[in-house]
Amino acid sequence: MNAALARIIEDAPVKGGEAFRKLNTVFPPRPITDKTTFATYSALVHELTGVIGRMEIHGQDLEDAKLYLPPVIHFIAEYEATAYPTKTAAPEEILKFLMDRHNLNQTDLKSIFGTQSIVSEILNGKRQMNRQQIERMAAYFNLNPWALMAPNPNKLVVVEAKRQKKRAD
Repeated sequence: MNAALARIIEDAPVKGGEAFRKLNTVFPPRPITDKTTFATYSALVHELTGVIGRMEIHGQDLEDAKLYLPPVIHFIAEYEATAYPTKTAAPEEILKFLMDRHNLNQTDLKSIFGTQSIVSEILNGKRQMNRQQIERMAAYFNLNPWALMAPNPNKLVVVEAKRQKKRAD
């Protein structure tokens, strides 16, 4: 964390609204465009939320901090989304990753999927996992079942609609 930032934050509980006016001048909420600014503003948010969490500031200082943080957090989130994009993985990609991570082969997963050939079809994208398989797989790997759902929610709706139609017939 940079020294100026540390001094400003240390002064915040003592000087009333003055420290936050200075903070707003030195580190105004603004779009973040580089790693250095990202690191500085991330440290700032970390320190401020720590001060708030430890209840080291009160009154107007607390209100100023609460007004200052949301736009800064917004700009941090915007930068993270651009600089560190995340990819949605398909369930079969997640399964491949978990198998690799846990040193498993298709035969090892027969208890979840029923047969090795079903595991193969899922891994090759020829078959989707059903709800029971997702639940068993989530339990086996200690995951939230939602982490294993198809990235396209419309596929799940279609699969569930087909199931309900079969039940009605």
